[in-house]
Amino acid sequence: MSLNILDHLALAYQPVWGPQRQLAAVRLRVCALHPESVDASHLLHLLAEERQPHTPVLLVSFVDRALLLQALEMSPQEGVWIELPDEGEFVTEDLRQRTALARHMGHQLVQCAPLARVRERALAAQGQVAPGMHLLHLWPEEVALALRAATDRGQGGQGLLRRTESPILSGQIYQNIGSGVLAAHCLDDRRAWGICDWPADDVLHQHRHQSIACDRSAVLRTLRALEQDLSMEEVEDRLHLDPVLTYRMLRMVNSVGVGVSREVSSIRHALMLLGMTNVRQWLNEQLAVASTEAALKPVRQAMVLRAQLMEYLMDAGLEHELRAEIYTTGLFSRIDGLLQEPLPEVLERIPLSGRINDALLNHHGPYVSYLDVACHMEDPAAMADLPLICHTHDFRLDDVNRALIRMLCHVRHNPV
Repeated sequence: MSLNILDHLALAYQPVWGPQRQLAAVRLRVCALHPESVDASHLLHLLAEERQPHTPVLLVSFVDRALLLQALEMSPQEGVWIELPDEGEFVTEDLRQRTALARHMGHQLVQCAPLARVRERALAAQGQVAPGMHLLHLWPEEVALALRAATDRGQGGQGLLRRTESPILSGQIYQNIGSGVLAAHCLDDRRAWGICDWPADDVLHQHRHQSIACDRSAVLRTLRALEQDLSMEEVEDRLHLDPVLTYRMLRMVNSVGVGVSREVSSIRHALMLLGMTNVRQWLNEQLAVASTEAALKPVRQAMVLRAQLMEYLMDAGLEHELRAEIYTTGLFSRIDGLLQEPLPEVLERIPLSGRINDALLNHHGPYVSYLDVACHMEDPAAMADLPLICHTHDFRLDDVNRALIRMLCHVRHNPV
């Protein structure tokens, strides 16, 4: 058995967004390339060692049955949950026994299942959902019912006869939710625990006719850093937690009215040139028109997660300029969706380095390899291609997997 378990795994992640649209958990999909060389306990111990007090819950989802069975036998790790596959009525006695033992030991288990089956069992048990949490998916007819219930609620439920009963169960995690309206109905109306992957495309489509403003909470957090006289690095980090805020500052500092003598391509340089008094004044101007829309928060933070993963992949150490460039590459890789303009036109307005533009516009240059790997690790369906992608770009698979784990365990949450 190999001592370096991360050299024998392909990993991918999916954020799980909670009721406040915060990062409540991360579903970590795990596929063993050589199952005989892997022990699930090694991975779970590694995750537990890397976890920080602020780390979101890690929901570990094993593709390989043997690894799942191993995981169910070991002692539970704080903040690490285990996903159970959907086997319906065909679950084996072996898995049933190990699941019962794992629950007895204190594991937090999350059972994959269709909503229809869990609702049927809940009705048979007089409304009591089976123990533990579920990762549920909806059938098309359930989607239609839930959307109709959301519409009725939005109209104030005019008359009891018109009120549609929603099929959504409270306290559960839902996946494959393709509608922003349905996601809001699950979290707000039905008190779901979370949404696995956010319907970003649908949410952005609803804003297709106008550019999206800065996030109000990001502006407030940055102002608070200035009020507390925190370091320039901390102010920069808070600005970087919103792609639109970062973009607008770069546009502002390079505008004719500011009168800087040369192009400014980084937030650190912008802060040094402007001074904190001017930065505070500009932030207050942004605050007046900032967005408070909850549905956009996961869209923004997913971009931040990609940027942070690329930063960990590069591991530039003390080289601030390199770290800032690779972070900006990830942060702006989908900013066209927020600004509702083609990416070439968006990037043309700010003086980014040629390396960033090459990666984002031409899929070329030294940063494109980091972008490719980060994008693949966001998609469980692309896990099988990860070893090839790593080989193509001359990455070690264990380095890539370790970068993802470190990013997830050290993710910079939005400060309160």
